[in-house]
Amino acid sequence: MRVALSRIRAGFMICSSLSFRVMDMPVRNTPFDQDELYNPRKAAQLIAYFALREGGRAIEVLKAVKLAYLADRESLRRWGTPILHEPRASLPLGPVNRTTLDYIDGKHVDPSGWNSTLLPREKKVIRLQPTFVAEDIDEFSDGEVDLLNDVWRKFGSYKSFPLAIWTHKASNVPEWKDPNGSSKPIELIDILRAVGFPNPDAAIERIEEQRVIERTFRNLECQG
Repeated sequence: MRVALSRIRAGFMICSSLSFRVMDMPVRNTPFDQDELYNPRKAAQLIAYFALREGGRAIEVLKAVKLAYLADRESLRRWGTPILHEPRASLPLGPVNRTTLDYIDGKHVDPSGWNSTLLPREKKVIRLQPTFVAEDIDEFSDGEVDLLNDVWRKFGSYKSFPLAIWTHKASNVPEWKDPNGSSKPIELIDILRAVGFPNPDAAIERIEEQRVIERTFRNLECQG
């Protein structure tokens, strides 16, 4: 699976706004704001990686969103920065990356990124596009590929619901708080504190600096 080489900011050059919604038991009728630096191509390849590791070309949505969250969480533990720029929330079945869930639920249209990688959701399952192969995964650095491998080794054997239950335990994911049938935001700094990253406030400052740089590159690309 070591097929991924980093493609610098490839997924960030999206100059049009996208509309979307979130749905993860329960259904929500209003969308969350999308982070302007969210990379749908990289997010889709994250789901595709886990689908391929599942042993086929599909994965249950519940398991996929838990693995995506846990991968981001591990990235924050190791490096103080997430794999994906997006809001996160406590939902009744555990923590989720909200924008990635929006894409799974079909509220975005991104033909060159998400939709070229994954087929529309089929009830509880999401599948790879027929033409997508492992060699197409090219959005991750070598370090991120190692991280994804480690996350799969730890959690890949879990079924969807037991994995969701695992994320409910305060000893495992203390930043998840019971939303009582609704949704509660999970702040990045709360995850950093939960995973024990040194000086989480400084990590947040570095992320904001990175955002300014990436936004500048994106704007230059759009103007060009």
